[in-house]
Amino acid sequence: MEGVHILITSIDELEMLCGQTLHSFNDVELSVQQLIEQGVRQIIVNCGEAGLCMSGHTQPPFWLSAPALPLREKTKDAFIAGIIYAQNKTISLTDQATYGVALAELSLGNSSTYDLEKYREQRDECAKKLLKIGYKE
Repeated sequence: MEGVHILITSIDELEMLCGQTLHSFNDVELSVQQLIEQGVRQIIVNCGEAGLCMSGHTQPPFWLSAPALPLREKTKDAFIAGIIYAQNKTISLTDQATYGVALAELSLGNSSTYDLEKYREQRDECAKKLLKIGYKE
């Protein structure tokens, strides 16, 4: 994994990369850390309705709640483009996520603001969603 600057993956792909089935919120974070230790500098895991898990070589994993399905489908490319754009501006994953969300909202023509702190504080809610879709503690 040396030389991989950013890895954007689904939860199913993460399971394949790590060679194990992920049963819990914690398993996702441990698998992300495993890939960081193998040389990936930054990783974003799409966990569907449970949200996104983001981590980097200098920052521990954090979760970003997923928007409603229609919004996820319409803006996912814009969200990732915003993150990639922000990598040249900041090393902060939180700031990168903010850029991603801002670009996704702009792609919909929506001028509302996005409260990242609100979503960072919803870690427990993300865990519940992950468990609800079949992952077990």
